Amino acid sequence: MSGSDIVFLVGGVLTIAAALAGKLFARSLVRRRQIAARMGLETSGQTERGLRMERRISPHGKELIEHAASLKGITPSEFVVSQSVIASRETIGRLEATRLTAEDRDAFLRAFEDEEVNEEVVDVYRFQAAFEVKR
Repeated sequence: MSGSDIVFLVGGVLTIAAALAGKLFARSLVRRRQIAARMGLETSGQTERGLRMERRISPHGKELIEHAASLKGITPSEFVVSQSVIASRETIGRLEATRLTAEDRDAFLRAFEDEEVNEEVVDVYRFQAAFEVKR
C-alpha cells in the first residue's frame, strides 16, 4: 500500500464519517420535529417565531434539563417547552375537571330522579343569582 492509497483510504473513511454525521443530524432534526408535532408544539421551521419566556434556574437544574434533553435527542429549549406544555395540559385537566366519588356520583344521579323540588337547592340558586346581579 502506497502513501497515496493510505491518504485515499483515510479520506474515504472521513467522507463516510461525515456523511453518517450528516444523516444522524438530519434524523435528529426530523425526530425533534416529530416530537414537537406530536406534542402540539410549533417548531421554528414550520411557523414564525412565538413568544419568549425567560426564567432563572440553578446550575444543578440546568444540568438535569440538559441531560434529560440529550437522552431524548432534543435541545434543552425544546425539552423545557415540551415538558411545560405537557405539565400545563395535565394541570388544567386535573383542576378544571370535576371528579366525584362513587357516593357523590350516586347522590348526583339520584337528584335527577327526584321529582320533588328541594327547597334548599332552590334557595341556594336564588342566593347565587342575587349575588351575580349585585356584581
